Amino acid sequence: MLAQISAAETEDVREAVNAAASAFGSWSARTAYERAGYLYAAHRLMLERADELAWLMTTEQGKPLRSPRGRLHGRAQADQADAAGRPARR
Repeated sequence: MLAQISAAETEDVREAVNAAASAFGSWSARTAYERAGYLYAAHRLMLERADELAWLMTTEQGKPLRSPRGRLHGRAQADQADAAGRPARR
């Protein structure tokens, strides 16, 4: 077995949507600098776990490892640039 995943039911999706809707008010009340901090944290985690994420993408999509690794690093760089740019625009 390569991996085990859970299937989401309609109620699982409904709960996720409701949780996102509930969090929207407090999230949008945060400053751009605070939100940028979360993007930086996501950037760091993506880079720290790049090999694991690339392996998961490879097993899911059947692509060579170099393809998802490149996509992950490109996405992480874009996230970092986005986080750095948002406070300056506000």
